Amino acid sequence: MKLRQTAMLKNTITFLSFVLILIGISCSEDETASTDSLNADFEISVSDDIAPAEVMITNNTAGATFYSWSFVGGTPESSTDQNPSLISYSAAGEYTIVLEVSNGTETKTTSKSFTLGESLLVDFEIEINSDSAPAEVTITNNTVGATSYKLSLIHI
Repeated sequence: MKLRQTAMLKNTITFLSFVLILIGISCSEDETASTDSLNADFEISVSDDIAPAEVMITNNTAGATFYSWSFVGGTPESSTDQNPSLISYSAAGEYTIVLEVSNGTETKTTSKSFTLGESLLVDFEIEINSDSAPAEVTITNNTVGATSYKLSLIHI
C-alpha cells in the first residue's frame, strides 16, 4: 500500500510541477507581449504647395498609448488625438509638425517639415499724369508671389 501511495504522490508532484511550468511560461509570454517596442512615425499629405493649404496626417505609430501633436502656425496648434483632423495653414512659410508618443515607460519624438509658397496675387496701379497726348503713365507693380514679370503695352 505504501508503494502505491508513493507512486501517486510522485505522479501528483510531477503533474503540479508541469502545471507550474506552464503557468510560468504563460506569464512570461504575457510580459513580452505587453512590452511592445515603441515606434513614432507618421506621414503628411499637403493639399497644395502654396498657402492657404490643409495637411492630412496618417499616423503609423506603434505601441503608444499617449499622443501629443504640435502644429505651430497651423489651426489647430496642437492635439492629443491618435489621429488628428485636418490642419489648416493660411500663410506662406516653412512649417514643422512634431509628434511625441509614449507607452507609459518610454517616450519618442519625430517630426516632418514642409514649405508653403506664397499664393500669386497679380496687382498693379496705373496713374495717368496728363489729360492730353502725349501722356505720361506711371505703373506700380504690387504683385505678390511672382518670381518673374513681363509687361506688355498695347496701343489701341
